[in-house]
Amino acid sequence: MPHLAAPAAFVSLALAPLVVGLAGCPTAVAQTVTVDKEAVASAVSDQLAKQVGSRPDSVTCPADLEGVVGTELQCELVAGTDTYGVTVTVTSVKGTNVNFHIAVYDQPKQPP
Repeated sequence: MPHLAAPAAFVSLALAPLVVGLAGCPTAVAQTVTVDKEAVASAVSDQLAKQVGSRPDSVTCPADLEGVVGTELQCELVAGTDTYGVTVTVTSVKGTNVNFHIAVYDQPKQPP
């Protein structure tokens, strides 16, 4: 698998919106949009591939991302033998479009 060549080069990236389908019956109460954790991880990987020219080995997120401005989700990115923290932050929500920003830590996590 290709490895990310310069971890410091991808500290902060903006992502295109993800469109999320809402299931269920329409109600008078507004529903909060959520983005599946696998879709978030895939979007992070796709954006990094565009930004630095190669994909990380893996990106994992522990939970779905709630489509509320300011919500943060802490994910992990593996590139070679290094694991980096990734913060995903919702920047805007319009209907079922959830826009978010990702910030990859510039230093790998230390092994336990």
